[in-house]
Amino acid sequence: LPGARGSLCALYYAPQPGLASRGDLLVVPPFAEEMNRCRTMVAMQARALSALGFGTLVLDPYGTGESEGEFAEATWAGWRDDLVLGIDWLDRHGQGCRGLWGLRLGAAMAVQLARQRPAIERLLLWQPVFNGKSFYTQFLRIRIAAEMNLPDRVKSTGELRAWSARGDVIEVSGYEIGPAMAAELDAVDLDHEAMVRVGGIDWLEVSTEAAPALLPASVKCIETLQAAGARVSDEAV
Repeated sequence: LPGARGSLCALYYAPQPGLASRGDLLVVPPFAEEMNRCRTMVAMQARALSALGFGTLVLDPYGTGESEGEFAEATWAGWRDDLVLGIDWLDRHGQGCRGLWGLRLGAAMAVQLARQRPAIERLLLWQPVFNGKSFYTQFLRIRIAAEMNLPDRVKSTGELRAWSARGDVIEVSGYEIGPAMAAELDAVDLDHEAMVRVGGIDWLEVSTEAAPALLPASVKCIETLQAAGARVSDEAV
């Protein structure tokens, strides 16, 4: 697909022939290495959805995967624009984008897209993350841990954020985060109003407990959303 800054790689898993149309999903991917680690599972799930009559579009935003550009040049707003192109493509060439499948921090992006496109009827959220500042702090700690034994090591996430604020690119585990992206991630938060407006939300998490259970923070968030009128179904596996 022709993006604003370069070509975007997109793979469409069409519904199997002969099945009644059930609409399309757009994958809203997770951040950085989490995207790569999820690829096999995303492909397996997309094939399973195909067998049920759903189409799935997997799009690599600018600077990721097989799309053009460098990760350091990417911005959160630019990624959102790229994913809108995916929605438009499904509306023109697929069965129509009716749902967004957000993984990890992609869940927060999916909610932003749902606000932007009222025709979105459903959100499928896998291990969702909504607070960008907390997520980015954990991401920056990967670098701090990696440099633990170095004499001139970075000692805090605040130090890394200060570098971003002065316009530097921050490298973490092979990924370069530009100053614009760093600032945008810190501003991402849960959009309650947009989630209430969506027709239905399926919230799924993986649990390591013998009796699978959602994270306590997730339970609290879901209860808050349901109290506001959101239709959320949840399950831990």
